[in-house]
Amino acid sequence: MRARRQHASRRYPTSARSVTRLGAAAAAVAALGVCAAACSSSSSTSASAGTTGSSGQTTQTTSLTVGIPPVISGADVYVAQAEGFFAKNHLSVSVKSLNGGSAIVPAMEGGAVQIGESNVLSVIQGAARGIDEPCFSGANTDPSSGHYLSLVATAGITSAKSLAGKTIAVNATTGVNQLLADAYLASQGVNPSSVSFISLQFPDMPAALSSGRIAAAVTSEPFTTISLGQGAKLLTGTPLQYIAGTPTYSCWNASGSWLSSHKQQAGEFATAMAEADSYINSHPAQFRTIAASHETISSSVLKTMTMPVFTDELTMADITSWEKAAGQYHMVSGTPSPSSMLETVS
Repeated sequence: MRARRQHASRRYPTSARSVTRLGAAAAAVAALGVCAAACSSSSSTSASAGTTGSSGQTTQTTSLTVGIPPVISGADVYVAQAEGFFAKNHLSVSVKSLNGGSAIVPAMEGGAVQIGESNVLSVIQGAARGIDEPCFSGANTDPSSGHYLSLVATAGITSAKSLAGKTIAVNATTGVNQLLADAYLASQGVNPSSVSFISLQFPDMPAALSSGRIAAAVTSEPFTTISLGQGAKLLTGTPLQYIAGTPTYSCWNASGSWLSSHKQQAGEFATAMAEADSYINSHPAQFRTIAASHETISSSVLKTMTMPVFTDELTMADITSWEKAAGQYHMVSGTPSPSSMLETVS
């Protein structure tokens, strides 16, 4: 059973703007509804003839499309492909790279992907608006050191206080990385409403920092290391520490309707990913090599970038921690039951 496991020892320790945030989130949900109506027939889950086992019985293989963010955390899927963990668990997986949970959630709702790696906040925001796409396994979280998911700034920014009145880029406004920036700013005595946020895809952040278009950005690897190599300053390498409880950052999730009829396949996927996580922990160099074959990463960045912690752990306490933080920083309307956002599949 993946989703309801208790955590093992971790490896890490009202304003006008709130109206804009909720309005933007509502617009995203409205767009999601249009996508669902237009795309609901496009689901690519299918079963095909499989291999014959030692008992002489044919094992059926299920084809899935999985959505991942365009950062290094999604590369564990490629490890599961390359090392045969999907095939071992009767799955054939296609991968789509999408711009984080804010893009993966509507793609899932429309049927373009069956399973996605979404940050937990995106799942909560969806549930608050009646979108049933629960987590069924943990995916990854922030390490205790280094600079995997980080807030980086231009050289002229010397502290959090220097960001007042400036612009910070996040991959999706009103999303989890804006929440992390808010929590960091508040911890440093800076009112989050004094900062402006813009949406910028992760690969575009290093150039925007170098050009001075933005003062800071919440980046993820390999783009954190790229930004630092171009002269950016690290303000905090572990912004997740400013969320009470240091909850698991992201999960594997799927639509409730798909899960209800595909629990076996979801369980097989969770098992394959747990095997991939174990492999990555034992073979970090091989993970970097596999990741580089799917992403454009220079050899110097590949060697020095910080890896996330890949984990299948996710509990109700994680959901509750994110809900409380989202309410504190006006990122969610309503408080859906944590049990509606966490599904047991094995």
